[in-house]
Amino acid sequence: MLEVKVDILGVTHLVDKYNAKGLITHFKDVLENLDKPFVFGDGLSIYLTTKYYGNRVCGVDSYLYSLSNGDYSLSEIADKDVERNWRLTLKPHIQEIVRNKFTEILGLLEDTMENILEHNNKEEAERKERKNKYRIGKVYHQQMPKGGEEGIDGYFDAEIINNTTGESTRFIGRDVFDVGTWSLPYRLNGSEEQFDHVNYTEEEKAGGKWLSEFGPFASRIRM
Repeated sequence: MLEVKVDILGVTHLVDKYNAKGLITHFKDVLENLDKPFVFGDGLSIYLTTKYYGNRVCGVDSYLYSLSNGDYSLSEIADKDVERNWRLTLKPHIQEIVRNKFTEILGLLEDTMENILEHNNKEEAERKERKNKYRIGKVYHQQMPKGGEEGIDGYFDAEIINNTTGESTRFIGRDVFDVGTWSLPYRLNGSEEQFDHVNYTEEEKAGGKWLSEFGPFASRIRM
């Protein structure tokens, strides 16, 4: 899944499809409620009174602070309502400045979201295509790994079938604690050449690679 670095008001966010959606929702909400009073909390922690989104997350507080030329009271950009718990309302010309800036950011986030989804969809389609190249045929033995150092290591012995040619190749797969996972052609199992890919046929190389991605033992190390 693709993650993209996006600079939002001086704060760098690592954005994926999940938090991009949250950020888009956040900025839409801010824009919709820009003319409403907000509460000035501790320091520069500013929250909209509608849904109480923490603007600090997106650097909104720092942006408002910069617009006020360093005035912590924000008196240059907002009007205070003392009778309503010191809530502040952005002045009309400041609302316009913020609206333009946040609309720009929203557009950036929406474009980023579109690019992420396009990339992820392409990646998923390519993965599906790779997965469909082979299938597992006859299984002679399968032991799934269990537990830690004193547990059971994984063992897999089966035919892998090429869905295009119909060719079947027998493989051994292993999952050994604190070592990792691997697969090798059954015909070389136990020989000195079993881990030397020079001795593998092209079909055995391709089938072994497929097993590493789609076999019962994902490429990982149990520790």
